[in-house]
Amino acid sequence: MKMYLIGNLLKIVAIVLLLTNPVFSQTPLSFDYPVYKDGKLTIPRIDTETQTGRFQKAEFQFDSSTNTWKLLTFIETPMLLR
Repeated sequence: MKMYLIGNLLKIVAIVLLLTNPVFSQTPLSFDYPVYKDGKLTIPRIDTETQTGRFQKAEFQFDSSTNTWKLLTFIETPMLLR
């Protein structure tokens, strides 16, 4: 009788574990996506048709008087030919 109860308990635990869908947060690192902070928009990587990551760390400031974004800084990484 005791083995029967233990067997049923193990089956119930196994079923519960199989039916449980754990969710884990996959928060990307701050340099993986655009960030808007303190009035500045920072875009970590900009791809072009010819090169992935051609421009990096582009930073824009919004100018509300002209309703436009102004490019403050960026890093250009030209393609290296081998």
